Amino acid sequence: MRGYPDSVIGYVLAIRGLGTLVGFFFMIVGSRLDPRLMVAAGFATQGISGWYMAQSDLNVMLEDLFWPMIVQGFGVGLLWPSITAITFSTLNHKYLDEGTALYHLIRNMASSIYISISVAVIMRTSSQRYAEMTDHVSPFNQNLDLPWASRGWSATTAEGLSHLGGEIGRQAAMIGYINSFYMFSITAFAFIPLVLLIRWKKENGLPTVKEGEENVHD
Repeated sequence: MRGYPDSVIGYVLAIRGLGTLVGFFFMIVGSRLDPRLMVAAGFATQGISGWYMAQSDLNVMLEDLFWPMIVQGFGVGLLWPSITAITFSTLNHKYLDEGTALYHLIRNMASSIYISISVAVIMRTSSQRYAEMTDHVSPFNQNLDLPWASRGWSATTAEGLSHLGGEIGRQAAMIGYINSFYMFSITAFAFIPLVLLIRWKKENGLPTVKEGEENVHD
């Protein structure tokens, strides 16, 4: 929205990768803890970072994105190792190949679906807000004539309408992204109570198949 080059965007994404790396190293120590706690912490950090990003506006600077991206990456580092450990904790080893394939298939499909929904939210809400704001563009709207608000905008000239349309498009797109971040945050927080439904049994620091289930698999 501020015209940053692709190389700068790459650095921003690299910051999130750094947070993920820190989360993975933390899990080396945190592997002794109940992975359900790590899953809850991972969703919580995801929700916090998304909520912070939703407070952004068109004047956001790169330094404003540093900590949210670090926190989001750290949440990923907590989340996926824990989910993977829980997923395979009750799976008999002879089904490991099939279980791994199915696990990653579901993970990739779910990620693709959520990304598609996020893009749809951005596009739809941006279009809605653009339509709502353009309803106020009129030669009779005296607010457009205010010297501190005009910035070359005008509802009576082609050049003025072009500048005004560009600004409305930027504002509408920002609203779309904010709505997407809110959805991301609310979804992450909503998953935290579901952690209580996860079954986990650990013996001597290692996950084991629950008694009785082993006989069924064998």
